[in-house]
Amino acid sequence: MVSAADAAAIVGELHVEVDRAMTGHAAAAAAAGHRIACDGCHACCDNVVVVFEAEAARIAAHLRADVGAAARAHFAAAYPAWVAGLGDARAALRRAVDDEVHGRGAPGAVGVALDAAHRRRVPCAFLRDGRCTIYAVRPSVCRSAHALDTSAHCGGDHVETPRVFRWAPLEAYLKRQRALEFGLHRALRPDAGPEAVCDAVARRLGLAAGAAAAPARNAPCPCGSGKKYKRCCGAG
Repeated sequence: MVSAADAAAIVGELHVEVDRAMTGHAAAAAAAGHRIACDGCHACCDNVVVVFEAEAARIAAHLRADVGAAARAHFAAAYPAWVAGLGDARAALRRAVDDEVHGRGAPGAVGVALDAAHRRRVPCAFLRDGRCTIYAVRPSVCRSAHALDTSAHCGGDHVETPRVFRWAPLEAYLKRQRALEFGLHRALRPDAGPEAVCDAVARRLGLAAGAAAAPARNAPCPCGSGKKYKRCCGAG
């Protein structure tokens, strides 16, 4: 039996390997005359990222730890706005993923739903002042996202697809990693598919999507820690 803690630890090691592969990817891109244009840009943080359970477990564990207290408080406040901003696009994505998992969906339906969600231009609930609050434990898809030469086509009203550098060793590694993560997911949530990372982490923290108002300071924290809100997600 695989525990959530075990799965989180395993995916942490996988993230180390993704970062190593990205170093090789950047070197190969430079050797081919390209420039990775992602420094200081957060346009891709408007995308809805779907993750398996192990990555959600790693992020939730980080947010429960003392080092993640400020990020946890920000997420608890930002999550309801993220849900409201996506509206029916979020529900459509949930249905598309569920249909795909159960073999009911039309080919490409998840991609269509992701594109529709992206067009809402709702910043990720983990984004604060243009910076990722969970950067150390961000999902693999965020670690491997990149644009070549310019980030001008990554956000705003642009509909062009940013140019990327296809590097076979990286893509082969990510494919193997997804297979392992899928196995961990089936062990942790055998009857459920992957989710948007904000939804998956909120579920693990016990946050309600419709809880637009913060709890009273002396009320139990909605993350399930057993502490008062002012001593947990409301601290700082």
